[in-house]
Amino acid sequence: IEAEAWTNYLKHVCPEWLQKYFGYGQKELEGKEEYGMLILFCHVYGFYPNTIAVNWLKGDEMWDQKMEWGGIVPNSDGTFHTWARIEALPEEREQYRCRVEHPGMLEPGIFAWEPTSGRNLTMVVAVSLIAAILILTVLIGFIVWKLQSGNTQDGGREGAWIHLAPFQESCATE
Repeated sequence: IEAEAWTNYLKHVCPEWLQKYFGYGQKELEGKEEYGMLILFCHVYGFYPNTIAVNWLKGDEMWDQKMEWGGIVPNSDGTFHTWARIEALPEEREQYRCRVEHPGMLEPGIFAWEPTSGRNLTMVVAVSLIAAILILTVLIGFIVWKLQSGNTQDGGREGAWIHLAPFQESCATE
């Protein structure tokens, strides 16, 4: 009965839950708001000293008023990191660039937004989930098979992993 319950769980309940949670994760990974806006992030790592300016440009115009900024945070190695984000319409995403100004740079750096491939990420997540389910199914199937294997003639479990036998000490006398 326990094997049937596990089989039912693995064939019906588990895939439904995985599909449900995969859908939740997909929405987050795409970085899209419910109403169709993209959220563009500009992460800046490993700078020193902590004086820095991070801005979003749309074309050649600075868009500070619509930008959120993460503040300057220290790293464990003594450098700093920060981020800035802005919401953009999907069809305008190529117009946005991140501008970084720091005393260690000769001139401000301007970086174009590079979209990550959602298809590749989706494929990696899907293949990983399927592989995990297959490995789990094989492992549980093997355990169930071992537990349900027949009894031996001496009353022990056939295929048991550990066999305990009483220790007999013998002393030879001469």
